[in-house]
Amino acid sequence: RPDFREAVAAAGTPEGVAYAVPVLAYHGVTNHPREFDLTREQFVDQMQALKADGWQTITLAQFESFMKGEIQVPEKSFLLTFDDGRKESYYPVDPVLNALGFSAVMFTISAHSIDVRESAYYLTGSEIMQLARTGRWEIQAHSHEGHVAIPIGSDGKEGSYYGHRRWIKEESKLETDEEYVARVTTDLTTVKQKLDTFLDQDTTAFALPFGDYGQENMNTHEIKDLLGGALKQTYDYVFYQVRNGEFSANYPNPELMLVRRI
Repeated sequence: RPDFREAVAAAGTPEGVAYAVPVLAYHGVTNHPREFDLTREQFVDQMQALKADGWQTITLAQFESFMKGEIQVPEKSFLLTFDDGRKESYYPVDPVLNALGFSAVMFTISAHSIDVRESAYYLTGSEIMQLARTGRWEIQAHSHEGHVAIPIGSDGKEGSYYGHRRWIKEESKLETDEEYVARVTTDLTTVKQKLDTFLDQDTTAFALPFGDYGQENMNTHEIKDLLGGALKQTYDYVFYQVRNGEFSANYPNPELMLVRRI
């Protein structure tokens, strides 16, 4: 479109080279979709539409290098991601990736995958290894035990594990800054260590459970900064989902850690 070409020219980016890269976030692809899921037909239609329009996936390493300003990528480049490490995010999807020449990132909950031999819902450790061996999938972190809701007040209300202070019932109080940081740091480092060891890799990316980095915190206002510090010590990039109408482009910025996903 003319307005797009004008924006490219204004940004000083050559035509045909991306000046921003979108990141797509998916969950399950299933015959019985729940919230955030798609049917296989819907997923195939979306991927085929992207392919027909000239879009191509890039790897996480390419995306990170693009964000650091180290490389250029083709104009219609995108990063494809899946959350949770579910079986229905792999088995219906992998043949589609293979057919279209696409790749994807799977953000995995290590307590449900790396640490188990059998599961009806999550990919097991051996299946995670199978993913990595295809060459089409990269495995990154989505918490160890932190993909849960926790008590956040005396009234029984619950909130996300990372986005809130935990209510300590026995002491009738919220955890302190130090207790919060210790809890989330333990989870962040545990999943990284498990993936690094199991897959012999350097895990660099983390997808926030529920997309919550403290921006919607209900029981204290310091969580965003406390969590940001803990994340920065462990990961290079942190992924979250944008809300409807929220700006969703990812422009190169060596200082940026938070990555927007659609």
